[in-house]
Amino acid sequence: MRTKPCLTLGVLATLGGIAGAEPPPEVQPGPPTPMTADVALGSSRSYRSIAENAMTMDEGLELSSGMKFITARDVPFASAGRELLFSDVGIFGVSARSAVNKHLELSTHLDLLAKQPSTIDHQAVAQGGGLGLRTPIGESFAIAADAGIGPLLDGHGVWTRESAVIEMNKEIGSEFLSFDLRGGADVTTLAGNGASSGSGHLTEVITQANAMFHMPHGYWAGWFGIAYAVPVAHAGVDPATSMAMSPQPRLDFHLGTVVALVPEWDVYIDVAMIDRGDATRPETQLPILDGGFDQAQVLFGVSRHWASKPHLNNDDYALRL
Repeated sequence: MRTKPCLTLGVLATLGGIAGAEPPPEVQPGPPTPMTADVALGSSRSYRSIAENAMTMDEGLELSSGMKFITARDVPFASAGRELLFSDVGIFGVSARSAVNKHLELSTHLDLLAKQPSTIDHQAVAQGGGLGLRTPIGESFAIAADAGIGPLLDGHGVWTRESAVIEMNKEIGSEFLSFDLRGGADVTTLAGNGASSGSGHLTEVITQANAMFHMPHGYWAGWFGIAYAVPVAHAGVDPATSMAMSPQPRLDFHLGTVVALVPEWDVYIDVAMIDRGDATRPETQLPILDGGFDQAQVLFGVSRHWASKPHLNNDDYALRL
């Protein structure tokens, strides 16, 4: 029996909804301290492609929905010593991915602020969106490019980001283990609301290495990896603080797993330890609300697939029982 599209959208939407914060207490506001978005050194591939150890989707359409939880020991935008506990901040993301043909995969995404504590109230509901494309080069390489836009912290303007990455996947010994290596560049631009607000930009060289584990028939995969980013050019000021930008190298850790339960559905968990700047030095951060200070992120998500051919045949599913 085929799942109706309206039921599919309903299941995906249950992962999150938009919820406003409680009214903040009457306190004198302090100077804004910026936060940054993770430069997305995590996976830009479809989770189904990871399970199948493929560089791109061969065909079909994928719709994904997930909730990201953010925790932090030292929150730079709150009072000294305040922690960000699990479920204090939730970002609900939806994305769509389509294989135009075997040589081109297109994607789009939108991030919405589902929950926020009163200490970071007045943030925009729409936290960002973007477009991406991937194209394979043979069986072991792919090129990916992404562009995104979103609001700066506390309405100080907008940010834009463009990235380009080349990726290599190498199987080691058997189909069970492979190494995924990536390298490229990421450019982030900050634009204030007015001419007096100032603007800035940052260019980083990014690298990432992942160890990926796969079970036969493409119904499970797990991975862990380290991402490293080095600023190679920057100029201007942060519109939120009017301070000259002074970025630092970043070192992130990623860990995750995906299970393809049935031909149409995947469930995945992605965990990241994000390193970005120094909480005592606002000039080392950027005023974007997703991943800008040292923090941990946990993403729970589900994907629905539409394809002309099944993910696995009956014999494959018999092996699971």
